[in-house]
Amino acid sequence: MVNNKTGQVVTTQMRLNSCRVENHLQPLKYGSGSMIALDTYFTSLSNGMPVDIKVQGPGAVKAFEEGKANYFMKRGQLNFSCATCHVAYAGKYLRAQIISPLLGQSAHYPTYRAAWGAVNTFEKRFQGCDKKVGAMPQKLESVNYRNLEYFMSYISNGIKINVPGYRP
Repeated sequence: MVNNKTGQVVTTQMRLNSCRVENHLQPLKYGSGSMIALDTYFTSLSNGMPVDIKVQGPGAVKAFEEGKANYFMKRGQLNFSCATCHVAYAGKYLRAQIISPLLGQSAHYPTYRAAWGAVNTFEKRFQGCDKKVGAMPQKLESVNYRNLEYFMSYISNGIKINVPGYRP
């Protein structure tokens, strides 16, 4: 969702930490096992519901457009964008794994990946992709990653949430 006052994307983990602080609890570190477990549980409460992201208002439109630009921007030593793999090569093999398409990815995060041996978040996946293409990963909950997640979630509108997902 986009906070109408700030015009910034607010992720589930940010909302969870905000709730914790409002209830006099310490915020959890983004990407920590405790945060991922809480995020997975909270998101799983929406299982079976369709993704329904609205892009309304100037902040939302700005975040969507910046997320879209980030998705198609080439980066790193390999000069890849997210679209290089998840649009152009979706369904093909890369390093013995089938590349997933853009459509529906956000509906299954947090997800368990056998390669990780753990459940992880969409933004941790972004960091992993950045590393693999030779780009400098950004911090979790960075504006760029939040906007990217917002764009990718909008593209998955109508797909039913199924958390945690599974990937080999």
